[in-house]
Amino acid sequence: MYNLTKQKGNKLKWILLIVAILLIAFLGMKYYQYNILIKVGNSLINVYEGKNYYYETNDITGDLTFPNDKKWIKNNKIAMQTTDNYNKGNTIWYMDTEKDNIYIVSKTTKTYFKMNEDVVQSMFDVGYAFINLPAICSISRSLVAKDIENLNEFYSVLIKMKFENDTYNGEECYKISYKDISYFNITWISKNTFLPTKSIHMFSKDAPIEVAYTIIPNIVEDKDVTFLDIDEYSLIENDEP
Repeated sequence: MYNLTKQKGNKLKWILLIVAILLIAFLGMKYYQYNILIKVGNSLINVYEGKNYYYETNDITGDLTFPNDKKWIKNNKIAMQTTDNYNKGNTIWYMDTEKDNIYIVSKTTKTYFKMNEDVVQSMFDVGYAFINLPAICSISRSLVAKDIENLNEFYSVLIKMKFENDTYNGEECYKISYKDISYFNITWISKNTFLPTKSIHMFSKDAPIEVAYTIIPNIVEDKDVTFLDIDEYSLIENDEP
C-alpha cells in the first residue's frame, strides 16, 4: 500500500512538473510575441513622429472595396490621392496642419474645394495619416502609446493571436493571425522594419479583403506636398469637386 501511494505521489509530481514546464513555455512564447508587438508599435510611432514618409495601401482584392491610398507626408503637410468605388484617383487632397486647412483638388473637373475648420480638426487627429492600418498594427501602436485602457482585454486578444514565420515579396515576415466572433485578420510584418507589408481581414460573413502596405520613411520632398498650380482651376464654395 505504501509503495502504491508513493507511486501515485511521484506520478502527480511528474504531472505537475510537466504542466509547470508547459505553462512557463507558453508564457515565454507570449512574452516574445508581446515584444514583437511593442517593436511594431515603436516603428509606427517613430515613422509618424519623423514627419517624413510615404504611405500607400493597395487593395489586392481588386474590387476597390478598400480604398487605394497614396499619402506623402512632410513636416506639417500632407498630399493624398485616393482611388475607390466612388473616386477614380483624379482627386488629390492637400492638407496643412499649421494653416488648419484642407484643399481637395480635382484634376478631372479642374476645380478645388476648401473644407471648413470643424472637418479639418477631425482630419488632423493623431495618426490620421495612418488611417486604414491593420487592426494588429493599431493595437501595437496603442499599446506603446499607452492608449489601451483595459489591459486585461488586450491580454485576452494576445492569447488568441497566432505568430508564424513567413515571406511576402521575398521579405522575411512575421505572419500574425487574430480571430474573434465577428472579425478575422492576418497581417504580415517585416522582420527588418517591423512595419506592415500585407493584411487580410474579414468582418462577419463578408468576403475577405487583401491589402498590401508600403511605408517608406525619409523619402518625401517638398515638391511632393506642394499645392498644385490652380490658376486655371475654379473654386467650389459649398460642395466637393
